[in-house]
Amino acid sequence: MKMGFRTYWAVLLLAGVSVLGVACHQKDSVTLASGAAPAVDDKSGVCIYDGLAIRSTAAKTGKYVTSIMLGESVKCSGESNKDETGREFVKVELSDGKSGWASSFGIVPGAAIAAMSEDAVVYKRPDMLTATNQKIPFMTIIAVTQTKDDWVEATSEGKKLVGWVRKSSVALGKEDVMVAILATKKLREKDGLDHAQKIEAIVNNSPYPASAFIKKLKDQAVEQPSSAAGDAVKASATGNNS
Repeated sequence: MKMGFRTYWAVLLLAGVSVLGVACHQKDSVTLASGAAPAVDDKSGVCIYDGLAIRSTAAKTGKYVTSIMLGESVKCSGESNKDETGREFVKVELSDGKSGWASSFGIVPGAAIAAMSEDAVVYKRPDMLTATNQKIPFMTIIAVTQTKDDWVEATSEGKKLVGWVRKSSVALGKEDVMVAILATKKLREKDGLDHAQKIEAIVNNSPYPASAFIKKLKDQAVEQPSSAAGDAVKASATGNNS
């Protein structure tokens, strides 16, 4: 039996409370535009790969323990190791007390979870002269590692892109980040709905209707499917940060 969309949101919302965990509790009042750095310590870490496996040993062949979700907060022990193939693993502790080894490509230590509030050009350094031809799309989940003046150092999902973006393009609020994570998951589902139908369902059933992300999705829902804004949402949903 198919899960109703409202039930879907409720299930993901419960999971999302664990996803954002302590990190959101610490940063609810943080506004990046104020110039304040995210309130995290060196042992805080963020998962930027959905379904990242946690293993009992630092090896791809290690016994599977569990998996963690995109945006989930972890504690980093500082330990790292490589397996026989050269793949690096880091030791982490989860919110339920379980610990294990995760592939380092999915963990960003000393970071805060955030989401892109608009398409943003990536810069090599916090300097307008260092612009690249790459962009991080709207609603992409990112890990913020540091801020400087009007800039944020961001690592995008799967570490596809690492660079600097303008603070004004980043949302760190709990509700906005939650909407971005849950909406991204829904858009990636193969449930028979087309892209426009999924956006409509997300907008109509979101547990956070006041989120700025919901307003933007509403605006995009009435635009042509081929619009740049709609393409940006599709890029984020597919993880295409080109």
